[in-house]
Amino acid sequence: MKILILGASYGSLLSTKLLMAGHDVTLICRSKSAALINEEGTEVRIKLRDEVLPNFKSGALNIWHAGCSTGEEVYTMKFVLEECGLISRTRQLATDLSSKALKKATKGDYSLDTIKPYLVPFLKFFPGKHL
Repeated sequence: MKILILGASYGSLLSTKLLMAGHDVTLICRSKSAALINEEGTEVRIKLRDEVLPNFKSGALNIWHAGCSTGEEVYTMKFVLEECGLISRTRQLATDLSSKALKKATKGDYSLDTIKPYLVPFLKFFPGKHL
């Protein structure tokens, strides 16, 4: 499937996920944003656990993972929500254009080769977790 994404911020992350799912992706963004993406990769810069989630202290929390690809982000968010004590009142919705990617996401079965690049950031973010 050929996909065109406009914008660098979330677009770069979404593009990476779609590429990993085997799609033909073109990302269009300003040259300054493209240079930053090429230099630093597609890191998520939102300090979710420390800055965003504390603003949701009460009530239901609904999270939509648009373009969830094979689901790694969804499972990581579950760990974050669990650590913050929010999992019991949170509902996550994960969607993607690819039914093949969604099937893999539903299984949640990832090979070591798939998760290996994320182990160091995972352990930095969750220093008390053991794998």
